[in-house]
Amino acid sequence: MNKFCILTILGLFFIACRPQSALPKGIYNYLEPTKTGAEIEAMDNKFEKVYYMLLGAFSNEEQASAIEEGDLSIPQQIITVPIWRERKGEYWYYSGWFVAGNTKKPLTQDIVKLVKRSRDSFEMQFFTLPDETEENLYFEEWKKPQPFAYLKPKDLVPTTDCQNYAIETSPNQFEVLSIGEPCSYELSSNRQYMHYELRLSPHVINELTVYFNAKMDTTYKNPRPDGIIFKRIDKNKAPYLNKKG
Repeated sequence: MNKFCILTILGLFFIACRPQSALPKGIYNYLEPTKTGAEIEAMDNKFEKVYYMLLGAFSNEEQASAIEEGDLSIPQQIITVPIWRERKGEYWYYSGWFVAGNTKKPLTQDIVKLVKRSRDSFEMQFFTLPDETEENLYFEEWKKPQPFAYLKPKDLVPTTDCQNYAIETSPNQFEVLSIGEPCSYELSSNRQYMHYELRLSPHVINELTVYFNAKMDTTYKNPRPDGIIFKRIDKNKAPYLNKKG
């Protein structure tokens, strides 16, 4: 067999064996540092397990396509990525909630620090980005290999009016609950406070939050038992991929 044939065969072999997640040069997959549902299921460390349950891209498209009207009929996505990974022993992440296809203006966005409080419970400390109302200031910052690298924790504005905890309820399942009075959260004119409530598993986030107006009247409650069903998107099929900034 001549040298040309050998090189051709080797070339075909490497193309065939290249991981499907490989991307063209210059394209960064912002979900690369997240885990698959199967990887999360296999984790023994509960702190890391709940952290990675929160990370990833999630969509309610399947549920929304079967509903004709109301909040649940709107295709939505949650995109959550780790930040400041160089801060060893600390678990920080950015989370944005979007109408599907519109990443220019998130419905909400937060920086969160996850803190271990006991073997089975973890506090979610919420922070607001500085100058968040300035249009396009943080547009798609979450896509970058090192998002928010120019910020430090001291630059953030802490949300101090409520506490939120992730608590293990069964193997591979956690519930996120607000403790005490509703949290201030300006989502719209009649959704100004909330009781944060999520159900987490390796493959799904169920959004069960209850919203209140300024008078503390309940104005919206995601329907029980499942609420908005956000299913994990394959990390190798991340939406909105772009070239490195």
